[in-house]
Amino acid sequence: MFNLPFDIAELIQLDPKTLVVTTREGKRREFKRDFVANDFSEYSKTLAAFSNADGGVLIFGVSDKPRQIVGVAQAISSQ
Repeated sequence: MFNLPFDIAELIQLDPKTLVVTTREGKRREFKRDFVANDFSEYSKTLAAFSNADGGVLIFGVSDKPRQIVGVAQAISSQ
């Protein structure tokens, strides 16, 4: 079973000056630039794949090329 790390630095490594992410995607980690509600079915497929591979994480706020921290457009609200 995949356990989430206690420290974000164990999950993603980056250059603090440029915000370039040096960690790559893999069987248990996938980056998305932003959360888009219309893409929920795509996220569900990724989460199902993680479920079949003993877990994983979706990390929002990382652009693809270059792989860099960009943040998200709007925080997700539970209300």
